[in-house]
Amino acid sequence: MLFVVNSGRVSLYSRRLFSVIQVYEEAVVAVGLSIDVWAAFLELYIATEKPSEEIRALFERAINTCGLEFKSDRIWDMYIDWEVKNNQLLNITQIYRRLLAIPTKNYTIHYENAKEHVEKHELWEILSPEDMKALRVRANASLTSNTEGEGEEEDKDAPPGTAGDEVTTTAVDTTAEDDVDSDPRELAMEHGLGRAV
Repeated sequence: MLFVVNSGRVSLYSRRLFSVIQVYEEAVVAVGLSIDVWAAFLELYIATEKPSEEIRALFERAINTCGLEFKSDRIWDMYIDWEVKNNQLLNITQIYRRLLAIPTKNYTIHYENAKEHVEKHELWEILSPEDMKALRVRANASLTSNTEGEGEEEDKDAPPGTAGDEVTTTAVDTTAEDDVDSDPRELAMEHGLGRAV
């Protein structure tokens, strides 16, 4: 008998939860740019202990809908905090990469948090293998460009991008010297957290 009563409560709870989720679904369609509605919906969804893929998909919907808003920091922070709780370092890096491309109200705070994230973890923990490879290629290119130009004299009167009478076709990297001597973590931050530029 106790089982039947508890089953009834669970069933009632499930139906009510489903109804509440449906109300939030309708609300985010009606007022999709409302940070408060999305935040409440995300809090409820996380509390229901849905699978990580479903929660991540809802965060992505929220970011795609209102993440470009100047005051969307709350949604971004919730997403990052949720990924931190799940110890998904690579996902956190990807979120910061996206977030730092958007002018939000708390941009400076996000930049400092992203910098701390990069400094706190090993690069192989926070970058994908493709990003690591791109970072290595860029660092090697910077090193190579430094060693090639050591013996040549530059014509100081020539305009930038020319070598004597002949126009060069490669872009000059003015930070090449800094890249060679700097910490890989600094390189990652300067170049979009390891993103291939």
